[in-house]
Amino acid sequence: MGAYTYSEKSWLEAPPEYSFSKFEGQGFLDGFMDARSRAIKALEKRLGAAAKQSAEKTPARLFYAAGAHEKFLSGFPQEKIFTNEALRACINALLQGGSGGTRGNGAEDKVYACLSGFVKAFEVSKKVFSEYAKGFRVSDARGSHDKTENYATLSVACLLFFQSSGNLKFLNAALKLDDFLCSLEFATLSDNDAGLCLCALRLEKPLAQKLFSEKGVALWH
Repeated sequence: MGAYTYSEKSWLEAPPEYSFSKFEGQGFLDGFMDARSRAIKALEKRLGAAAKQSAEKTPARLFYAAGAHEKFLSGFPQEKIFTNEALRACINALLQGGSGGTRGNGAEDKVYACLSGFVKAFEVSKKVFSEYAKGFRVSDARGSHDKTENYATLSVACLLFFQSSGNLKFLNAALKLDDFLCSLEFATLSDNDAGLCLCALRLEKPLAQKLFSEKGVALWH
């Protein structure tokens, strides 16, 4: 089995500069799947006494709130965009409306535009800030960029968008966001952050497996 090295070092201390990882053959993909499986098991172990609740770490359980997306999306793009609020609104739109949100009121396009803004800013800096100005320019970003919750929530949003649309841009972003999550010291995470990381990785793994299968790639496990 090959090694998957993109989550071995802390992204907070030394963010990588890659846009697309170099494909290194079958062993690379096997190493990727093994690394993700080990991370999921480690997070489940980290939750410990919360093991029962860990089975509930799904997007619907963690993020669903009826109508929670409507106010944010109706005013998008705002002059100030608060990351947690924006991503939760996008996730709720995806959960409640399928591919992109509620049909017929422009929400689908707004979810795409909002997530595209976050993805572009992340690709430039490999960081997710707590606040952005309209346009998502990294030079105008404000607030902390070390909140695990924001990386995990962006990953979940991207994975849900990929799941409903098949747009590989969002899967590519989620893979890198999840590399960030896997580079963290799980023992130091709060229960909330550990649960969000677990949610993202559990959502990512079957989507990656399905894509590999469609491309005719047989994995060792």
